[in-house]
Amino acid sequence: MFRGRGGARSTIGSGSRAPRTSSRVATVRIFATPYPDFGEVVVAVIASLLGAFLSTDDLPLAERLRQPFPWIEFLSPDSRDRFAEELVSVTRACASFGQFTRLLIVFEAWRS
Repeated sequence: MFRGRGGARSTIGSGSRAPRTSSRVATVRIFATPYPDFGEVVVAVIASLLGAFLSTDDLPLAERLRQPFPWIEFLSPDSRDRFAEELVSVTRACASFGQFTRLLIVFEAWRS
């Protein structure tokens, strides 16, 4: 038994009144990622990209990305250019809505 409004006694399940519910709604987003350290990997990729952007070298971005991502040496020059362009465009798109899962998918696709 519990006391309802005005101190009247009521029993749970008596069917006399529906329980009050809160009008507050919480949104919970759960994203499955292939990385247990997802945030650290995103920060590392973006930091490397930013470092290449800020480099004072007069080289194209694809060439500047060779230092932080040495594996792109195995890509053809044309593929390196496409990698740089796609990495920049996907990073911008992800940043526009604060969700970086796609960035890691693209990065891993190129790396594999």
